[in-house]
Amino acid sequence: MTEAEIQRQCIELLTRTGWLVIRLNGGRSGTILWSRWYDGEGVCHQKGISDILAVKNSRLLALEIKRPGGKLSVEQREFLTCAMQHGATPLVVEDVEELKEWLECQ
Repeated sequence: MTEAEIQRQCIELLTRTGWLVIRLNGGRSGTILWSRWYDGEGVCHQKGISDILAVKNSRLLALEIKRPGGKLSVEQREFLTCAMQHGATPLVVEDVEELKEWLECQ
């Protein structure tokens, strides 16, 4: 399964369960539409922002979608760490079932 297919399934699951979903990665052509983020020190980063942010009941998820066996880049790891330091829940998802199980435990 491709990352795009996993991402689509995750977006569908999140929206069905009442989350506001914001997709942050590229469009059809794979071009990056928006990719700047600022850490708590005001430093601007050009890479690494998560594929999906989701909000529900004042809770923020930062989801990085990977195909099975896919690896996080250094920049992706930095973004997830920064998001966690600011109160978000970082998740790396290789299969929609992982996300489903996580949601059921909340």
